[in-house]
Amino acid sequence: RFEAMMAQGALEEVAQFATLLPDLPRDAPLRKALGVPELLAHLRGEIALPDAMTLAQAASRQYAKRQTTWFKHQLSQALTVNPQDYDQAMHQILSIMSKTSLTG
Repeated sequence: RFEAMMAQGALEEVAQFATLLPDLPRDAPLRKALGVPELLAHLRGEIALPDAMTLAQAASRQYAKRQTTWFKHQLSQALTVNPQDYDQAMHQILSIMSKTSLTG
């Protein structure tokens, strides 16, 4: 997924943001977005692009793992669906999603 983002101009986008907002504090959310710290390090000449991509991919996997762990502990009961109830559960989930902004 990160490689697709790079192919679609992620590095150029980060470079433009760095140019437009050079004084943005290091703890600003934009500077902490997945992939941004690694790409900024590359743009500053601190690491090679392949290394930045590898580090960004690792950070993405770690974030996904933290999300999975959080959901597992927060919603363990809510996410339990018996196989025989799958169709009904999917219908309910899609109904909820259609009423929110989760589906775009």
